[in-house]
Amino acid sequence: MNRLDVFKNWFINQYLAEGAVVALHIDKIQPRYRDQYPGNNNPETPGLRAPHLAAILGSPELAVPISEIPYQSRITGREEKLPMVVSLMGAPGTDAQLLEWTIDSLGKSGRATKVGVGRRMF
Repeated sequence: MNRLDVFKNWFINQYLAEGAVVALHIDKIQPRYRDQYPGNNNPETPGLRAPHLAAILGSPELAVPISEIPYQSRITGREEKLPMVVSLMGAPGTDAQLLEWTIDSLGKSGRATKVGVGRRMF
């Protein structure tokens, strides 16, 4: 058994047992303009980063928009909105349950379960 398998088994047993759902950080909420080189938003960090976990574990992951954050656009000169998104990860093989749990949780919290088109999500 290699180290990645040891980590995978440990993580699943410690954090994803019994139907648990893990919320993961995706990225900073900030404007990204097309005329600016994106560079590396994440500083060099030793170890495993959250965006890689689902792929390594073979787990389902959902990126769910939950809100909008206002910012002043330097392009339009007015207040615009950026999506606030949370990443949810379940245990391997729980794809359908993760979807059901997410929709149920959004509904119970009064959040939208559908996004719109255009400038605003909700």
